[in-house]
Amino acid sequence: MSDMDVSLVRAGKKDAPLLLEMVEAFHALFAIQHTPESRKRAISPCLEEDGPAAIWLIQYQEKCAGYLILAFGYSVEFGGRDAFVDEVFLLPEYRGKGLGRQAILLLEKEAKAFQVVAMHLEVRRDDPQAQALYRRCGFVPRERYFLLTSSPA
Repeated sequence: MSDMDVSLVRAGKKDAPLLLEMVEAFHALFAIQHTPESRKRAISPCLEEDGPAAIWLIQYQEKCAGYLILAFGYSVEFGGRDAFVDEVFLLPEYRGKGLGRQAILLLEKEAKAFQVVAMHLEVRRDDPQAQALYRRCGFVPRERYFLLTSSPA
């Protein structure tokens, strides 16, 4: 597989039905609790040109193989706009072929276009295969820190 086989296409409103199917599969895989309505509400703003996040469809040989979501923020520590790689999903038939690595590397180029100076991501502690993938893509653990989450709503 050459690098030319994989590309990223920014998702728009027309892609919502396909995207919602894949997001549902991702959420089922990781036991993330959402209703179809709440998933739709969550991704809709990300399909806007100036949304809080951007979604790309991963294309392989002109077919949709999955998606990536980059959610934007800001970090004084890193000196500018940062972003979380919020979700990375490949359909089962495309896993284990190197597409994930190529897609993450392409995502870095997209992030630069948004003036992102640092990208972060979460990875399950019990998933050494995913950890190895992200390390090969240049992500390093921040040993002094761990992510804490609050839901103020």
